[in-house]
Amino acid sequence: LRTIGAEKKRLSPLDSQIFAESLKQIRLHIAPKNAAAFQDYIEVHMKQILKMTKQ
Repeated sequence: LRTIGAEKKRLSPLDSQIFAESLKQIRLHIAPKNAAAFQDYIEVHMKQILKMTKQ
């Protein structure tokens, strides 16, 4: 992800779908007490990277 962001590459629709599904799967495995921290510290940034690669 860091490389994709640094190179300002665009993700294909399939890459975007896999990226979103991966976040969803990770979220399902996070303990409920850690869900807010995951969202605040990881998921928000991952979604920003995804937006940057769509532009």
